[in-house]
Amino acid sequence: MKNRMIYTAIAAGLLITSASAQEVKFGEGDNNSLSKTKITIGTRVSMDGAYFMDDVTPLKSGATIPDARIRMTIQHGKWDAYFDADFGKGVYTQKNVFLRYNFTEKNSLRVGYATESFSISSLTSQSDLHFITRSAAVNALAPGRNLGITYKHRGNSFFTETGIYSENMYNKQEVGDQGFAASGRYLYVPVNNDNLAIHVGAVARFKKIETGVVEGNPGVFTKYYHINSGLETNVDPSVKFLDANVQWADKEFKYGAEFLAVTPRFFAQGEYIGSRIDRSRPDKLLFENQLGSLWSWGSLASWQKGNPELTSLNFNGAYLELGYLLSGNAAYKYDTDNALLKALSGDNLLEIVGRYSYTSLNDVKNGDIYWKAQNKFFPAATGITDYPASSPSIGGGKLQTFTLGLNYNFTSNVRAMLHYTLSKVDSYKFDDENISMLQLRVQFKF
Repeated sequence: MKNRMIYTAIAAGLLITSASAQEVKFGEGDNNSLSKTKITIGTRVSMDGAYFMDDVTPLKSGATIPDARIRMTIQHGKWDAYFDADFGKGVYTQKNVFLRYNFTEKNSLRVGYATESFSISSLTSQSDLHFITRSAAVNALAPGRNLGITYKHRGNSFFTETGIYSENMYNKQEVGDQGFAASGRYLYVPVNNDNLAIHVGAVARFKKIETGVVEGNPGVFTKYYHINSGLETNVDPSVKFLDANVQWADKEFKYGAEFLAVTPRFFAQGEYIGSRIDRSRPDKLLFENQLGSLWSWGSLASWQKGNPELTSLNFNGAYLELGYLLSGNAAYKYDTDNALLKALSGDNLLEIVGRYSYTSLNDVKNGDIYWKAQNKFFPAATGITDYPASSPSIGGGKLQTFTLGLNYNFTSNVRAMLHYTLSKVDSYKFDDENISMLQLRVQFKF
């Protein structure tokens, strides 16, 4: 309770201070090093409402404040530092916290907690997106923020960003060492001018999974990797229509491609993300541990028949986003420094946007049988049986979404977004259904 009161007081003070993204400079004169230091404080808030049109859905219509940020930037010479705290939904969450050294205008090194170099959508600030949420494909498959070190190079025709990151921020896993990941984004920019900017490229990420839990008697260290996503909404993301909890996960290789095309009145952006997860299970140890139990297998070969070899899993997703500026004296612009689409800036702007998104977390072996009562697959060799057989198949579900929306900028700082989304759920766990929702967002940032 005391911590919450402290955070609230800090937030209130910064909100008052940052009413106009206030800049503070120290000292005067060329000989005063503090005169080269600049501090900028700002804030942004998003308020969302959603109405789910299908009464059969477990989702709850309502409203929320998913995003209530306080940010601070400190610049001194070639150094800059950034701190971003979120109080959305009444809970303090640490966002970006990093230190960066800019060797030149085109080369920099960043150390700290920030979004990994992988997905163009994840790297775009939430307040700059042209949709209320990121796509389900990105929410499920793209990495988010992690603690690490990132090197960025921006050339005239090539853009690269590569980093090494820890598996979690505070090394708080229940059992096991902290894993690591290495990821990168590599782009070619054939044209970049005021009338047209295009980039295409590839992304890649390798992750060594080291965290898990101790299970069984006697206990065995078991590594897990959990991938999930709700629908494309912040109002009620609690129901994970995409949900794959991978046991014995050992390594993951993500790969993908992206493109972005920007003209003054139109943009198109898309990504494909694939994920391959390698699994490793100590078969002999698990067989020996179950000997003597009521349901024990008599031989390692029979145990392996009921628990087939763990092959690699393959998941994937993609999206395509389009936008057209219907009215207003402004233009879409390409962010050359970060290879992103900038937010629209100007007064009385109206744009129409559309998105298609597809995600699959299914990797089911031919002939395997799903039993909904136990939410598990049984191998084709044994069928459904009381004997403790287990299939390596994963049925995390498929999701397609179609979104059409209108965005209106009252000013560069205040905008409203009205979006309709149709979600087509294809799931083992849930009944297949089409879910329609209408969402409204009001957002301001200063």
